[in-house]
Amino acid sequence: MGRAERNILYRSNDNARQVTGEAVVRNHLIISGTAAGFASTDNQGTTTNLQVVHNTIINTGRGANLSSWNSRQGMVFANNVVYSRDAESIRLPNGSTGVTVKGNVVLGLVEGINSGYITGAGLADFADIAWDPSARGATPTASSAIIGDGDPAYAVSTDITGAARQGSLEAGANDRH
Repeated sequence: MGRAERNILYRSNDNARQVTGEAVVRNHLIISGTAAGFASTDNQGTTTNLQVVHNTIINTGRGANLSSWNSRQGMVFANNVVYSRDAESIRLPNGSTGVTVKGNVVLGLVEGINSGYITGAGLADFADIAWDPSARGATPTASSAIIGDGDPAYAVSTDITGAARQGSLEAGANDRH
């Protein structure tokens, strides 16, 4: 299983991050993808065993587009922050049977699931972030909805900077400490 960790991705003319399966995608900061912040769909095979954990996705359009996750083995979307200004934050257009969705914080519509997330307060949840990547300070503020919302079963011990996560478990890529 492949791993993609600790990347800052922004200003993509397509999906800012796209993964088709058999991977762990964690501790990414993704801002401003034209199509979607994060996308996953079948490509040359069937998407299975994909874990997307502790990412922060900020996009004016669709946040996370999980097209071919329904009834697939090992699909996990946990402890992410997915904020969309104008579209769906999380979209599972073909359903979510068997998909694990836990500890996420969203802003924007959600399609295909009805649990595993809470609604955040918007960009005020972060120290200094913008819908475009002109500001990329994704550390949660002290009053952020992100604080303490992560699911411990899917916790990652370090954040995007490599620092140990401390105190309450935040969703997203950055720890507040």
